[in-house]
Amino acid sequence: MEVQVKNFVYHELMRLLHCGSHDSSLHHIPMLREPLACVKEVRGMWEGRMVDSINTLSSRLDQPLSCKRTESEQGTLRKRWNSLGTLFPSDNMVQPLFCSSDLMKALSHIENHNFIADPTLDAPIACVLIKVHLNGKSLYELRDNFSRLHPSTFHIDFLGGREVQNGAKDDYTERASKVVKLGLAPLSRQLCQSGCPVSLRRHLWCQALGVDLTDDQHSLHFEQLKSSIFEQSLLLDRLVVKDVKEVATNNDNYFIFEDLLYQVLLALIRDSSFSDLHSSHTSSHTSVAHVVNDTCRSSQEVHSSLRAVCPFSGSSHQIVYPPSGIIPFKGFSLYMAPLGYLCDQAEYMYALFGELYRRFFVHLHTISSRAEGILGLCCLFESLLQTKLPAVCQHLKTLGVEPLTFAFPWMMTAFAGHLSTEEVLLLWDRIIGFNSLEVLPVFAVSIFQFRASNLLQAVNHVDVEAIVEDLRCLKVLLLLQQTLF
Repeated sequence: MEVQVKNFVYHELMRLLHCGSHDSSLHHIPMLREPLACVKEVRGMWEGRMVDSINTLSSRLDQPLSCKRTESEQGTLRKRWNSLGTLFPSDNMVQPLFCSSDLMKALSHIENHNFIADPTLDAPIACVLIKVHLNGKSLYELRDNFSRLHPSTFHIDFLGGREVQNGAKDDYTERASKVVKLGLAPLSRQLCQSGCPVSLRRHLWCQALGVDLTDDQHSLHFEQLKSSIFEQSLLLDRLVVKDVKEVATNNDNYFIFEDLLYQVLLALIRDSSFSDLHSSHTSSHTSVAHVVNDTCRSSQEVHSSLRAVCPFSGSSHQIVYPPSGIIPFKGFSLYMAPLGYLCDQAEYMYALFGELYRRFFVHLHTISSRAEGILGLCCLFESLLQTKLPAVCQHLKTLGVEPLTFAFPWMMTAFAGHLSTEEVLLLWDRIIGFNSLEVLPVFAVSIFQFRASNLLQAVNHVDVEAIVEDLRCLKVLLLLQQTLF
């Protein structure tokens, strides 16, 4: 009981710190009370685009947003729940509603015309795609925040630029085991900063994030979502299937988790507990729609009711569609795929992913001016890149190449699908350990720094793309250390 109380107090303190200047009761809502009018305007346009895209998809496929499955369909789903990959065929009729380049283009249109530059500061050198000015951390502040990444500090992967020997790893794993037994969240989070032993990663992440997988509520909640999957068909189910088949199952590291990803993602878009992240007061990828209760209606009827206040079960109110407010983009399943190496049961993966999404991943594909939103991370990337590599920035400018066009998809998926799985998990160790997404733009800059000599010899966009395209052999910690220290 004492450990539980300590962890509760710790997680509440972390929650308040994570809020910053935001209302503490609304810390998980990334867009509430957006202070910048220019951001709010583009956010609204983006939301309108998502609504129109869903309407268009529904009309083109002549399929309603939601309809009840037949008894035969329900029986088939139940029987083949553990082999959904064989149940869902490839769907060439469906395309993702948006991808990383679409969101980046929307962010590039944000411009604060009220901003007055400080004449005492040097003007940006080059390579600035994001026009809005947000206050980001300096290199010195980043060094201070990530001081435990210093080469002199022990890490499970490297120490002083050299790989850690097995004996030292064994000692570290034994120490980590003691931390797991103690069950104290602050110690688990601190250990994540140095990298987690593979065998204990799930336990350490759960303790650091406050996720208790032994709680029967997780299984009960997931069973309720399973029932919803069996009973109700959603139009966006086809987007989930499309993404898993095109992104995850084509990846040598993740194809073995295909059935698990279907189970978890189909449950996710039905989970209304996430709707607070994407309420109508925020920049969400949500729409308000009438859910078809008994029979499928025509796409025209769905189109006319998409944003209407309509009767449901005898009352008049709005219904968020999809129930979670989450519209999967191209590559969305990559947020979840690495967790297949940590969790072999869907309910466990769902519980762990849910907390990761609420704390971190939601900010990577929603529009807001908060420091750790994707807009703030882009600003930090461009600022840090100019600080560390002015010559590279100038050279890329002469080629007409924007570095952010390469870094944006990396950051949007937290490098999943770009790095090797082992390095993705080591990077996510640090995100959890430092409770910060700012490690993503720092690492993106470190890639350009690592390949700076080659970039300076590039003569066109094709050369630059070839130089920075393959990240599978990179070591996260070594590059972070080179950039920060």
